[in-house]
Amino acid sequence: MNKHRTKDEILAQAEAFSRLHGNELELIQEYAGDFREIIVEFERLFGRVPTADDLIWIESQRNGRDITQD
Repeated sequence: MNKHRTKDEILAQAEAFSRLHGNELELIQEYAGDFREIIVEFERLFGRVPTADDLIWIESQRNGRDITQD
């Protein structure tokens, strides 16, 4: 993975976490693994890093609820 993609991943995850409600450390523990899986699969399929919107939407679909509304 190149530096550009790593930066894009960090920015997308940081934005996604900032849009969630609750204790940030707990949120990171809860979603970081899933976000990483989403990023890897998304890059494989689309050749780019997902946006924060992509991360939130895909994780919400996986959970069957809007994760920004907790």
